[in-house]
Amino acid sequence: MPILSGSLSCRCFRVRGKPPINYRETWPRQIQRNAYRPPRTDRGEMRSYGWVNPRRILETKFDLDEVIVGERLVLVIRLDSISLNSRLYKARLAEEIVRVGKETRRERLGRDEKRILEEKVQLEMAKTQTPSTAFQEMAWNLKTGLTVFTATGEKACLQFQELFTETFDLAIEPLLPYTRAAAAAKKLSLEGELEEALPAIFSPKGERVAMAEGE
Repeated sequence: MPILSGSLSCRCFRVRGKPPINYRETWPRQIQRNAYRPPRTDRGEMRSYGWVNPRRILETKFDLDEVIVGERLVLVIRLDSISLNSRLYKARLAEEIVRVGKETRRERLGRDEKRILEEKVQLEMAKTQTPSTAFQEMAWNLKTGLTVFTATGEKACLQFQELFTETFDLAIEPLLPYTRAAAAAKKLSLEGELEEALPAIFSPKGERVAMAEGE
């Protein structure tokens, strides 16, 4: 599991709330309910994502003990997405429009007819495409709530938060510098001082720039 060894780029989150007492009974079902499954192209799905085993990424069914490492729950999100070649899609669609036009002896088709053909061509092409696959890891400290996620893009992080909450029925929020400071201030009873704190420059270079701007 790369997330537990070596360096990586990641985003930090904080889980609001604690795991339920019976999590060993409930979580396996909840994880399985949100496990990865291939895109159902026959239903028009072009992407799919869900949990997989971090030790064996092709497995979607596993015991909870396999993914709990010390105080951390470690899971992987597998994301499959199918993209169609735009030029080829347009060529195939044009070919279908001509074919249907000849069969019905009409020069132009209606909007609804074109939409049906668009969906037909898209489904036919999607069935022959190999999805592109990405893996993103999560490590959740069940004691402190600190969670590390190995993706930094906003879209990926929002998707992770939605999947996490849907799976574990717990809210999760980005761990920003201010939220960390607020937690420390609350522990030390310094909330008032934090509210009154002003931005400060800590690097000598930044201080020289600020002095130059003030001149």
